[in-house]
Amino acid sequence: MIPVLAQEAVLSYSLFPDSSEALRIAFRLALGIACCAALNGQTDTGGIGGFVYDETGAVIPGAAVSAVEENRGIRRGSETAETGEYSFRYVDPGIYTLTFQAADFAPMSVDGVEVRVGETATVSPRLTVAAAEESVVVSSQSVRSAIEPQRVQQSDHIDSVRIQNLPINRRDYLSLGLLTPGVVDTAYVGNATDRRIPTTGSSGLGIGGTNGRGNTFMIDGLDNVSIVGGVRSQISQEAVYEFQVNRNSFSTEQGGAPGGAINIVTKSGTNEVHGSLFGLVRNRRFQARNYFDPGKSAYTRAQSGASIGGPVERNETFYSVTYERLDRHESQIVPLLSDRSFLTSLTDSQQDLVNVLGAAGPAPLRPLAGRLAAALVPANHPGVVPLFEENSGVFPFSEERQQIVGRIDHNPESRIIPSCL
Repeated sequence: MIPVLAQEAVLSYSLFPDSSEALRIAFRLALGIACCAALNGQTDTGGIGGFVYDETGAVIPGAAVSAVEENRGIRRGSETAETGEYSFRYVDPGIYTLTFQAADFAPMSVDGVEVRVGETATVSPRLTVAAAEESVVVSSQSVRSAIEPQRVQQSDHIDSVRIQNLPINRRDYLSLGLLTPGVVDTAYVGNATDRRIPTTGSSGLGIGGTNGRGNTFMIDGLDNVSIVGGVRSQISQEAVYEFQVNRNSFSTEQGGAPGGAINIVTKSGTNEVHGSLFGLVRNRRFQARNYFDPGKSAYTRAQSGASIGGPVERNETFYSVTYERLDRHESQIVPLLSDRSFLTSLTDSQQDLVNVLGAAGPAPLRPLAGRLAAALVPANHPGVVPLFEENSGVFPFSEERQQIVGRIDHNPESRIIPSCL
């Protein structure tokens, strides 16, 4: 699962006169990178586990357990140990149906088991003695444990429902991380108590008292942190399936950060073709005027895009592609001269200093009080007023950005598992 980011245009050329040879080499190189990247850890997955009991509460060893992803048909199998325990590790996030079968017991199916990134769904059913051709189907709520015994980290989960439905400025889905406990906004922090230059980029999420530059961001298991501690490149919100905010005590595979670990998973294709088309527009014609804006200055922000996903081969290979475009024609308002009185008058503290010097200062310095007052008035210096006039007012700017996110998933269990070349 490798997210592919592209910006506006891609320039490509071949070093080989035989294009078929170039394609073979490119395919081997891409496959090798994919295999080696998988060795970095499986932080973009979850798990399923639990115990299988009979009606009396005794464990059932040797019971067959299967898990089928409902949207993609991917099937995994396991068997309970002598302790009655079973486990599926490195499970892609999604909705699964579990089937439990054991000799002399009626088969049981548990549907609607949701697996989230970085979490383990615990399902421990009780099988009943089989009657003739009997099977039992239950919902996940009736057998899923509310306690996750394998979990040691302090974390919260932002699911696809909130990502799709909550309004976010600029479609910055990471802002939803502010809904979790212990996370604050550091995007606009830059003062004497914050040990960084205000213009230095950060993730904007302060976790556990950090300044937003001590977090780890992973997209589909791959590191996505810039050299200064910010997010290297944000993918489109339309491409995000869910993400997890780990605040403390997270596992070593997500380590390397004094702050928190944000684990992001992108959308995958399914057995059914699905897609979306969206557009968001903000324009000065139907927006309220900025308080510091003398008039309704230029302001247009348009975000549009589309996504599509589906099967290349059912139950085996899937694709997902998302496109998003941002067009901004806005104005930055710097209200330095909204009140020009400061250019021709003294501040309260300056006026107090002049008054004390003129009334109670040393006799030789009292005549200088008037000169000091004149020197402290900004307008009395020729270069001050033009400097403020040049840097105050309305400054228009524009930004245009395009982004493509692509993902291909293949289930190697149905055929030969590819090896690293």
